[in-house]
Amino acid sequence: MKTKLILIALSIVFAKAGYCQTKADTLKTAHVNFLSKDLAVSNKTATKVDAIMEAYKADMKALAASTASQVVLRAKADSLITLKNQKLSTLLTKEQLAKMVPDAEMKRTVQTTKTAKP
Repeated sequence: MKTKLILIALSIVFAKAGYCQTKADTLKTAHVNFLSKDLAVSNKTATKVDAIMEAYKADMKALAASTASQVVLRAKADSLITLKNQKLSTLLTKEQLAKMVPDAEMKRTVQTTKTAKP
C-alpha cells in the first residue's frame, strides 16, 4: 500500500513538472509568434530577437544582484543597453526598433556610440 501511494505521488509530481515545462514552452512560442506579427518579421528573426532580449534580462538581473558602486553599475547597465540595441539593430529596421526600444534609451545609445568612436 505504501509503495502504491509513493508511486502515485511520484507520478503526480512528474506529471506536474512536465505540464509546467510544456506551459513555459507554450508561453515562449506565443511570445515569439507575437513578436513575429508585431514586428512583421519571420519566426526565425523573432526567435533571435527574443533570445537577445532574454540574454539582456538575465544580464541585467545579474547586474542588479551586484554589490558594485552605483557609478560602476550605471556604466555596466549603459554598456548592456548599448550592446542589446546594437544587436537588435542588425536584425530590425528603425521602425521595428522603435517598437522595441524606448526613445530615451535609443537616444542614449546613439550618444554613447558617438562618444565611444575616436
